[in-house]
Amino acid sequence: IVLDERRDNIAQLQDATVSETAKLLSIQLRPESQRAVGEGGTTSSVAYNAYLEGRGYLQCQDEEWSLDSAEQRFNAAIKADSGFALAYAGLGEVKWQRFNLTNDANFVAPAISLSSRALELNDRLAPVLVTLGILHRTTGQYQEAISYLKQALQIDSLNGDAIVQLALAYEASGRMQEAEATYHRSIQLRPHYWRGHYRLARFYAFRGQASAAMTEAAVAESLAPSATFPYESLGSLYTYLGHYDKARQLLERSLAIEPNYVSLCNLGAIYQIDRQYQKAVNMYERALTLNDRDYRVWSSVAWMYKVLPNGKERSRSDYQRAIELAEQNRKINPQDPSVICYLADCYWQVGSREKAVAMAQEAIQLAPSDIEVMVRTGIIFEEAGRRDQALKLISSAVCRGYTIDRIQATDELRELMADPRFDSLVKLYQDKSSARK
Repeated sequence: IVLDERRDNIAQLQDATVSETAKLLSIQLRPESQRAVGEGGTTSSVAYNAYLEGRGYLQCQDEEWSLDSAEQRFNAAIKADSGFALAYAGLGEVKWQRFNLTNDANFVAPAISLSSRALELNDRLAPVLVTLGILHRTTGQYQEAISYLKQALQIDSLNGDAIVQLALAYEASGRMQEAEATYHRSIQLRPHYWRGHYRLARFYAFRGQASAAMTEAAVAESLAPSATFPYESLGSLYTYLGHYDKARQLLERSLAIEPNYVSLCNLGAIYQIDRQYQKAVNMYERALTLNDRDYRVWSSVAWMYKVLPNGKERSRSDYQRAIELAEQNRKINPQDPSVICYLADCYWQVGSREKAVAMAQEAIQLAPSDIEVMVRTGIIFEEAGRRDQALKLISSAVCRGYTIDRIQATDELRELMADPRFDSLVKLYQDKSSARK
């Protein structure tokens, strides 16, 4: 872009820069967005151009090189103008995306600090409020997150990021009807954007609504560009839904473009379900070379070594590593039932049985209708000899959409499935569900 404006006409320069950038990105500028730019503006053309470049790099938020470039440009903007609120907000978002990408809890505090600094400088910027909404959702402060995101939408009613994050906050807080409606609102804003349909498919998948999830997944696939991220995302979704052949096809296509963490993890999960344990280990360990801070993958590798010959010592050390990382994540959000479930399993595996059972009970109290929580806590109760509790949880999960194939692939649940009460409980839950309809 070549812009020839004098520095003493900075407001006109900003308007022109935003307009030209929007044209190149095929974005329809809204009055709210232009107002936000003006309110968060700077008197430095150097700062503003660096900020715009940073926002461009931030679009590729799942690539470390792109986050590095975004961080450099936002820092350059702050160096040129230390009072530039939007640059602080952008830098805060970079830190959060790094946490999202690596599960490294050390990125959370600076993300909050930078975003708070931006809010101090200007409390009328939608991007700042969105970032704060994201951070509060991540740390389990769901009502605060919803409040920030609603404020952002009061400033910019068509802010796509704010709408998506509001849906996620509603979902995390258990307000499912509002979450579903907000996901639909996101799709209405950008009906031909694959990710909107993908997010709604994930929502339905996690609720056990497999048919609705598959419908939205098919739409997302039809709209997705031929690039790594859509293939890895859709591949992981189909893995969760139990469509393993379809998932493998998409994940391998993603890896053919470039090695990526999500595809390797999900291919590892598929091999694990197929009981091809050595192949699963190979995939998980390749994933760890790209990101070694995900407690979920360390937990999966540890389980693999537990069942492989001569792997017990390695299994225990990997479980300890998973515990270390998961405990760091629990400090960020002490009420995250998913983290607590993983910790319960890891503590069980290293012999801290009472602690494991207590954490399983805590997780199910926090999220009594979450399918994944039901299954993970059910496994622990089964291993602890609490068959009655395990039966209720596992059969309820099956009736809510958790596939029998995935239950059958879980070695710890073989004896439970052979219990005559299992089929009876599944039928009972199905009858209750039909009666409610």
